[in-house]
Amino acid sequence: MPRYTDRNGNQWDLNDWPGNSYKASVINTAYQNSDFVVKNIEGTLYAVFTCFWCGKAVTSAGVEGDHVASQNLGNSGDQELMMLYQDAQNATNPDGSPWNLVLSCSECNGGSRNKRKIMTRGAYRRDRDAQGPRQVVF
Repeated sequence: MPRYTDRNGNQWDLNDWPGNSYKASVINTAYQNSDFVVKNIEGTLYAVFTCFWCGKAVTSAGVEGDHVASQNLGNSGDQELMMLYQDAQNATNPDGSPWNLVLSCSECNGGSRNKRKIMTRGAYRRDRDAQGPRQVVF
């Protein structure tokens, strides 16, 4: 079992998330980058992550892997948009993780798809922030 260090410098023996899903990719990258904390919630220890888009705390049950450049661009039929998507897919962060895949809460990942197709992530986040902060209770 690998040992990972959380944001607070505490070390934990955590199993890597199994499989090759987007969720597994973003969780395992968060473990490797110490981008998590462990919280005791009602006597049970949980790894808690931060949503890339809204900053909300999210446990592994609510984590989703979200594409910065939407997968729809890759299927758009517009050559320029398809190239944009391919460039994003091939880009990597300094740690070697995929640039186009970020850890997201299910609300941000699913909610942005319900907006008008021309709305950007930044516009979605500004719209969401205008509604006020959400309280996260542990």
